[in-house]
Amino acid sequence: MPSNTATGRVQVIDRAFIVLNALLPLPDGASALTLANLTQIDRTTVHRLLRTLLHWGMVQARDGMYTLGPQCLAHRSCSRARMMPANPSR
Repeated sequence: MPSNTATGRVQVIDRAFIVLNALLPLPDGASALTLANLTQIDRTTVHRLLRTLLHWGMVQARDGMYTLGPQCLAHRSCSRARMMPANPSR
């Protein structure tokens, strides 16, 4: 990943989105260790990211497995609604 100075991005936010994107194709979820392996992000960092994402409802946890959370899905619904035409042509 390019340096934050060069891109103007914040590393922790980049990493949070990397974790969320890793969960997208996994409807049954993944453990923190699996996410660490998939994303190549340190396991302790993944745990901290997941705790924060859990707090904000972006992920949910059950029996050590993490899936996309209700807030993440709400953002997706809002995004989709904005892409739909207000008055569909007939």
